[in-house]
Amino acid sequence: MAASQGGDQAFSSERKHKVHIVDLPSRTISLTIGRLEEGESTRLHRHNYETVIYVTQGQGYSRIGDRQVPWRAGDAIYVPVWAEHQHVNTGAEECVYLACENAPLLQNLGGIALREELSA
Repeated sequence: MAASQGGDQAFSSERKHKVHIVDLPSRTISLTIGRLEEGESTRLHRHNYETVIYVTQGQGYSRIGDRQVPWRAGDAIYVPVWAEHQHVNTGAEECVYLACENAPLLQNLGGIALREELSA
């Protein structure tokens, strides 16, 4: 099996920032590489699958429910099922993170992985 190629980070029209979906053969977990420019944030959203995020570069915070969770390179963040959340880059450089989700598991159990954007 060959390694997935990172290539250029494509802009996600749904997520409104640069996201590369890593091509893996897994039917239970997915991996994406996200990038937020200085001052950029993700949209407020929620989904019915879990997410673990590992920050490789930059600093900022995540709003998860009613909590604000600060992070920097080397930190891991857990986002529970259906928790409203948003990630914000507060640093002077690009933020890069890896996001691992169990959405494929839910999709393979009958197409039940859902994502809902909560802000424009």
